[in-house]
Amino acid sequence: MEPFVAKLVESDLPKTQYSIDLDWAEVRRVLEMEVPQDFRELLEAGGGGVWFDYIAVYVPGSQWGDNNLLDSVYGFGDLEDFWQGGGSPPADPMPEGVRLISWASTAGGEEIYWWVDARESRATYPILIGSEEGLRWERYEMGVAEFLWKIKARQIEPGLFSTFLLDLDGPAFRAYES
Repeated sequence: MEPFVAKLVESDLPKTQYSIDLDWAEVRRVLEMEVPQDFRELLEAGGGGVWFDYIAVYVPGSQWGDNNLLDSVYGFGDLEDFWQGGGSPPADPMPEGVRLISWASTAGGEEIYWWVDARESRATYPILIGSEEGLRWERYEMGVAEFLWKIKARQIEPGLFSTFLLDLDGPAFRAYES
């Protein structure tokens, strides 16, 4: 198990969690990307849910409604349309072959993405946070589990997150109802 996944599982996930059958080959086919190992391990350990009462981590499957990871494949086209209408992309111009794939959203309206570059083979993808209005971006060079752990440990403080809504003092995790 990835080290940051192990830390999150040990410290924050209830010992009895829901179990879901995750078809990672289907996820890879739909998203046209390799889902990072730490993300897969986190979800398989029951870590699909809401972290810090703020970050809703997506899980593949229609039973998760608005939190269905497979629906993320459609979001990049919407972003491109927004950018053509005057929105600010995270890089201007966006590099050829780069897509943003959303893996979480927040209570403050931000969207959290993987920066997926088709020209690179990576074990993890950089994380981008897009502001609610789509004009500001933050980038983190780490995987999902490390990102969540470092927020919990107060080692990073994403400037786009609402410090009022982000709850680092209460329970770190709440599972979705299956």
